[in-house]
Order: sequence, then structure tokens, then C-alpha cells
Amino acid sequence: MNLTEVKDRVCVMRRQEDVSYKCSDYLKSYKPVNDIGIDQLCRLKMTNWCFNVIDFIQFRRETVCIAMSYLDRFLCTYSPRAKQVINNRKEYQLAAMTTLFMAIKINEPLTVDTSFFVDLSKGLYSHHDFQKMETDILFALDWKLNGPTAQAFTVHLLTLIQKDLPFNDMDRSCQDELHEILELATHQIELSLGNYELMTQKSSVVAIASIWNSVDHFTSHTFSHDSFYDSLTTLASNIGTSIEDVTSTRQSLEKINNMNNEAKNISVMRMRASLTTIMEVQSSSSSSSSSSKDERKSCSPISVRKIF
Repeated sequence: MNLTEVKDRVCVMRRQEDVSYKCSDYLKSYKPVNDIGIDQLCRLKMTNWCFNVIDFIQFRRETVCIAMSYLDRFLCTYSPRAKQVINNRKEYQLAAMTTLFMAIKINEPLTVDTSFFVDLSKGLYSHHDFQKMETDILFALDWKLNGPTAQAFTVHLLTLIQKDLPFNDMDRSCQDELHEILELATHQIELSLGNYELMTQKSSVVAIASIWNSVDHFTSHTFSHDSFYDSLTTLASNIGTSIEDVTSTRQSLEKINNMNNEAKNISVMRMRASLTTIMEVQSSSSSSSSSSKDERKSCSPISVRKIF
């Protein structure tokens, strides 16, 4: 893939997030009709639970990002079923589990049967419950299931930035540094996913802010930070991204990262190695788990009954 094709992809992704894959502040817009409606903590708990499941079966963490996009955009539709989900935590759990199932089915090389999620629910939900919820979500989203993620923007943007840096494309040390920046930025994106305040922010903004923060904490031996910032700022401007939004998002990401680093006696998300590279954009999908199906069934992640 050449740089022109990468630029075209970024333009399409930006158009998608502006038109078809936007999220609104649905918790601010709706008025709960009872005391069992969802809140920001519910979303955080379900996000963490999804990461636990994905890490257990060794799929890509980006799949959780995709699943939460499905869930948030579904709730933004205010369809009759979406209103039920907003006002009932049991329904919300089912919706979150269903969107994770959908994201795995569409984006992973191996599929997971609904029986896996039925087992995780400890009998709380049936096969029919998942099938009905999936149908309701699909129609509410008008089958729009392939929106750009912050991780995808990060890979594409770093691919474009590297052409402006003063090194040869075959310089191995610089490629390694760019890959390390990608890993740091991806980790920030993963940490931010449970933050409701960033849910309404564009994926491109989160990606640029994550890259910027990663470079701040990175010591390069092959390029200057100033040249990197100049390239990143120019690129952000060229794709129509607000620097003000990037600045505020950077501060939020830094706060989330510091909270994760300082967390004690609670579950902390650790960085996980990724097979995604800068040079080969088309290979952003990751490999499947090295464990066999029997090994995956030998133990189970957190029971959904324990979440709320």
C-alpha cells in the first residue's frame, strides 16, 4: 500500500466518523424512569469485563473498542429496545455481552458460539436472549458495523508521519521506535475506552492525542520531538481535526494513565504486545490464540452475575 492509498483511507475514515459513526451523550439526554437505570460506572464495569474476556481467549483488544462502539451507538438511537437497555442494568449487561459477541464474530479469525456467553452468564441469559438482542441492535444501527477505531487511525497516522521524519525507510532503529510509540498509544486508547467522557470524542482525536502523549514520554535517538510534533500537527490540520479537542483529550488521557499507574489493590490493565505494525497497514488483524478450544473452556472469566 502506498502513501496515497493510506491518505485516501484516512479521508474515508474521517468522513465515516463525522457522518455515520457519531456518538451522543445518551446518559445526559435520557431521563431514567426507575432506580435501576445505567450510569457511567455500569459502562466502565462492562468495558473492563469485556477486556477480561478478550484477554482470556487471546483476541485483539481492539475488538472491545468495536464492541463498545456498537453498544454506545445503539443506545444513541433511542429505539424502543435501546430505551429498555438504558433503564435496566440486566438488559444493559445482555446488550454489552451481545455487542462483544458481534464484534468477535465479525472481526476475529475464529468465532465464539453464543453458548460461551450463555455459560458466562451462569444461566442469566439464554441463546434466544442473545439472538433477539443481536437482531434489535443490528436494525437500530442500520447494519453499520465497520466504523473506524482509534487504533486504526493510529496505525494510519503513524504510517503517514514517518515519511516526514529524517531517516531512511530501511532504518531499523527508527522502525522499532515507531512501533514502540504505536504500542504506547494503543495502550492509552485501551485505558481510555471505559471513560464515558471520551465516548463522544472522535476516534481520530483520541488517536492523535494518544500519539502525542506517547511521544512526550518517549526518548528518540533517531528524530527530534519537534519534527514529530510538527508533522503530527500538520496532519491533524489536513484531516480537519480540532487541535483544541486534541489538547483536552490529551489531558484526559494523561489523567487516566496516571490513575492506572498509581492504582493499588485493584485490577490494573497491563500493556499487551500487539502484532500490528506501522509499515504494513493491511496486516492490522492479529493472530488467533495459541490455546486450543479445550484449553479455553478449562476455566472461565468473571461471571457476569458479579458485575452489578
